[in-house]
Amino acid sequence: MPKSGDLEPYGRDGTTFIVSFTPIEYGKTRKGKLIIQTEDMYWSYIVKGTLPRYNPPHAMESAIDNKLDSQMSVRLS
Repeated sequence: MPKSGDLEPYGRDGTTFIVSFTPIEYGKTRKGKLIIQTEDMYWSYIVKGTLPRYNPPHAMESAIDNKLDSQMSVRLS
């Protein structure tokens, strides 16, 4: 971002570019090409996207009491 616009001339604060990457699946590293072209210059960059670290979901402790009552255990024996 932005897709097009004006670059600040040499000696000024410069122009900020935002390059974002939104993966839709895990797998190999994705690459893209960023090209910045002016009347005087041409810059070409290979941009490599990194995937977020996978954090598996945490299993919650069961809220169901699944223990047999001791008195019932004696009755069934």
